[in-house]
Amino acid sequence: MINTRISIFLVLLFVGFAAFPQQNDWDRIDQKVAKVPASAEKSIPLLASWIKANFIGEKDRIRAIHRWIAVNLVYDFNSSIAELTKKENQEIIASAFRTRKSVCGGYAGLMDSLCVLAGIHSYVIDGYTIQDGKINPNPHAWIAAEINQNWFLFDPTWSSGSLVNGTYEHEFDESYFMVSSEKMILSHIPFDPIWQFLRFPQFSKNNKFFQTKTAYDFEDSIDQYLQLSDKQRIINEIRRIGESQTTNQAIVKRLSFLYDNLDVELYNENINLYNQAIQIYNAAVSKWDDYINFRNKNLDNMQSIKKKSPVLDELIHKLDKASAILQQMVELPSDLANGVFSLRKSIKLMKSQVQDEQQLMKRS
Repeated sequence: MINTRISIFLVLLFVGFAAFPQQNDWDRIDQKVAKVPASAEKSIPLLASWIKANFIGEKDRIRAIHRWIAVNLVYDFNSSIAELTKKENQEIIASAFRTRKSVCGGYAGLMDSLCVLAGIHSYVIDGYTIQDGKINPNPHAWIAAEINQNWFLFDPTWSSGSLVNGTYEHEFDESYFMVSSEKMILSHIPFDPIWQFLRFPQFSKNNKFFQTKTAYDFEDSIDQYLQLSDKQRIINEIRRIGESQTTNQAIVKRLSFLYDNLDVELYNENINLYNQAIQIYNAAVSKWDDYINFRNKNLDNMQSIKKKSPVLDELIHKLDKASAILQQMVELPSDLANGVFSLRKSIKLMKSQVQDEQQLMKRS
């Protein structure tokens, strides 16, 4: 989402947001970035390697990354955010680098990729923006990065240019580089409040924002978040949005996106469990077939057959394990439910056959 700021008030509001003012140093870095050799711009890893080799320290490197993206990419008005959500993140990032144009997801994703390759701790933040005092319902993406053990926020999309009186001006804007969390929250609202990086996060009510009265350890919350599965991250974000955000068009879109992704995660989780159960069942079938072949060849040597009794115990264990895995599957779509029903029936039949064989062995 491109910044559509028009009013002089907003332009003035954001002046001076950058932390660590060091314009001379920034000029030095910017001038060097303007002379990146073509050989370094052939791929994202090559560009990251060039930045690492030519700039020392996290501040200089992230300035070089932010500057290169903001200057070299232009906003793609022919692509919609809705279209991009259907693509994989890596495809969006690769396209942004190759074509030198994108929407916010490409800007932020590319910056995150370069930060990671340059050894900078960063995250892509999804949220919405406040422009001219109004909520923009379109989702937006920006970057958080840890620089010298302090968190700062960056918006390479808004740094790249803006609409002024209906015309896109591709001009670097310093205001959205290395912004403090207290400043960024005035215009950029993360969907998930943990990404506010505020000790006292803000929450919305009736389109107005209020500060919580309880101190919040966002770093601890983020550390916990990173240890969760994708499914649990989605569930937790949905919960936190419900606790801290009142409904607006941006939130409705985000929740729809999260629920769709939750369905995908749940389906993939079920498929993974189903495949595990199939694999264990097939292994049991193979071992059972080997046992039956051995038994049929040694019907006149019962002692030899009885020595194979541990195999039957192992088969029961495998079948029980496959059944336990299937029990973990929930909210099955009809196509998968039919397969699970058939597999459960096969496991039950085979277990009965193995148990009958165990009883026969005991009586012999």
